[in-house]
Amino acid sequence: MKRSKELETLSWEHHDGLVIAARIKNDLKKEANPVHLLPYIDDIYTNYLRHHFKQEEDSFLIPIKPFPEAGDLIKRMLDEHQQFAEIFAQIDPLDSEVFVYVGRFGELLHDHIRFEERQLFPLIEKLLNAEQLKKIERYLRREHKPIPRECKI
Repeated sequence: MKRSKELETLSWEHHDGLVIAARIKNDLKKEANPVHLLPYIDDIYTNYLRHHFKQEEDSFLIPIKPFPEAGDLIKRMLDEHQQFAEIFAQIDPLDSEVFVYVGRFGELLHDHIRFEERQLFPLIEKLLNAEQLKKIERYLRREHKPIPRECKI
C-alpha cells in the first residue's frame, strides 16, 4: 500500500516489524522451546517498539482527536500498545507458557501493523490537512529509529 511521505518512516518500521513477526512465527513452528528468542524480543521491544509507539502517540494523537470517526481506531491502537507491554511482562524463560506468550507477541505484532497500515494511517492521511501532516513528518523524521531486521534466531 502506498503511504504518504509524511508517515513513511512509520511504515518503514512497520515493514521491519512484519519481517520480525514472520521470523518469530516461523521459528516457533520449528522449535518447541522459544527461549533462544527471548533476548531478541527483549531488544526489539525495549529499544525499538516502545520508541515506535511513542512516536505514533506523540505525533498524531492530538491532531486526530477532534475527529470522532478516529476515536475507535485510536482506542484500538492504544489498547494494543498496552497489550504489548502486558505480553512482554509475562514472557519468562522459566514459565512453561513462554511458548504461548512469544507466539502472542508475534501475532499481535503482525495484526497491529496490518491494522495501522490498512485502517488507521489511511484515515489520518484523509482527515489531517497538509500543514498538520508536515508537522508530523518533521517530528517522525527527527525521531526515526529503524528496527533492525537482522536476527540471530
